[in-house]
Amino acid sequence: MKAVIFDMDGTLVDNDGFIRGVMNSLFEELGVDISDEMHLKNTGRPMRVIWAELKNKYGLEQSVDELLELNKQRYFDHHIASDGHVLMPGIWELMEKMEEQKMLLGVATSASRAVMERVLHELNLKRFLSGISSADDVEFGKPAPDIFLRTAELMAVEPKDCVVFEDAAHGIAGAKAAGMKTVGYAQQGRNKQDLSAADLIIHDYQTLDLEDVRKLW
Repeated sequence: MKAVIFDMDGTLVDNDGFIRGVMNSLFEELGVDISDEMHLKNTGRPMRVIWAELKNKYGLEQSVDELLELNKQRYFDHHIASDGHVLMPGIWELMEKMEEQKMLLGVATSASRAVMERVLHELNLKRFLSGISSADDVEFGKPAPDIFLRTAELMAVEPKDCVVFEDAAHGIAGAKAAGMKTVGYAQQGRNKQDLSAADLIIHDYQTLDLEDVRKLW
């Protein structure tokens, strides 16, 4: 295990409820009706793909680029009105421990680069990171492997030496397609994703033993 790649939303940052609120307010404004099942299906997918599908399904008059800009602006507006982003319990201490053990750390997120940069800066996470990739940096988003392969390349490590922490089934699928080990983060009582394909499933960063992750090799 030479490198650890984290998803951002729902894995590093406790913001699923925040994102759901942002999306629901915009869906309501646009006359889009999304079920809980559809929310679950879309978790971890790039926003460009989601909005392209919704535009076609509901005949939205805005272009995909305009919808993405609306989404980004609504995200920032809600963020300003909220208490900001919150790290998952225990994640800072875990990243410090990984750093002490000379592991390279990266982020591969389906969020836009603007949102990713805002979150990582606000939470001071860039100090840990050797490589970061957003949905804007690859042609095909999760569950394709591209974003994980790009992040590994930025960190100058082989995919086989990487482990990916993810809270979404699409992310687990993409990481495995990249030839990486996977850890599914199922926050106790809150994550409804099917993470059964992950090599290891955890519920709490505060009790994670890194030796259990090393045993995946």
